[in-house]
Amino acid sequence: MSEAPFHRILHVDDQPDIRGIVGLALGKIGGYAVKSCASGEEALAAAADFGPQLLLLDMNMPGMDGMELLARLRDAGVHAPAVFFTAKIN
Repeated sequence: MSEAPFHRILHVDDQPDIRGIVGLALGKIGGYAVKSCASGEEALAAAADFGPQLLLLDMNMPGMDGMELLARLRDAGVHAPAVFFTAKIN
């Protein structure tokens, strides 16, 4: 049986509770391999070894936001599709 097209998911969010929920929902329940990172810097360091097939990126993080992180991941050769999300309401 072949691996699902998005089996390895790189999830980046500065909020520990959100990382926990995503890890539970997609990892434990959904069966995906989820690598959760607390910052853009952590994600950049993990991406090459993890080889993500899908990126779940928080838009609003301190230091490096989701858009800058995506640009830097692309520069590093990571071309997985990206989904952006945020909890901010205006």
